[in-house]
Amino acid sequence: MTGPYNAPQPVPPPMPVQPAGRDNSTLFGVLGIIVSICCGGVAGGIIGIILGKLSRDQARKFGKSTGLGTAAMVIGVLVTVAAIIYWIVYLARR
Repeated sequence: MTGPYNAPQPVPPPMPVQPAGRDNSTLFGVLGIIVSICCGGVAGGIIGIILGKLSRDQARKFGKSTGLGTAAMVIGVLVTVAAIIYWIVYLARR
């Protein structure tokens, strides 16, 4: 006697294959934010932008959220723009 309770269970789909390598998206995102804020200036902002871009690329490669990389890039841009405005105002007053 076969009924709906004895029916064979469907086979679950296979797990997606992760690309080989190590996922450093979180590391790059956090470092980008920390370097942008702590180091400041144009150099710190540019390093934050670069690390944010690396974080976004890694996150896309591994199918993760790109939010941390985007945050690092935005903070890096804001720090860079603020540093440039600061130097323009500073040099204009001299």
